[in-house]
Amino acid sequence: TNGNGSYIWNCYDPKTKELLKVYEDGETESEKTKINNLKKKAHKYMGVHFHNSSYKRGSQKIWECRLTVGKKRHYVGIYDTPEEAARAYNQKAIELGTIKRLNEI
Repeated sequence: TNGNGSYIWNCYDPKTKELLKVYEDGETESEKTKINNLKKKAHKYMGVHFHNSSYKRGSQKIWECRLTVGKKRHYVGIYDTPEEAARAYNQKAIELGTIKRLNEI
C-alpha cells in the first residue's frame, strides 16, 4: 500500500505506458492522485469541500459549500468552481450574522 488503501493488482495502461496500481474500489493510482489534488484546492477556502460522489458521477458541480454555526450545519449548495463555493460561503456567513472568517477571493 502507499497510504491510499490496499491495492489488489497492477495494470498496464497502454495510453500512458505506465504500470498502475488498481485499488479495491476500482480506482487507479492516477485517479487517486487527481482526486487528492482536487481536495487540496478546497483547503484554500473556508467551508468549501470537494464532493467526491458528484465527481465520480461526472458532474461539473463538484465543490460543496457548507458551514456550521453553533451546533447547526447549514448546507449551501454545490458549485462549478471552488471560488463560487467560497463566495456562497461568504454570503451565507454574512446572512447568518456569524463572526466567522470570510474567504479572500
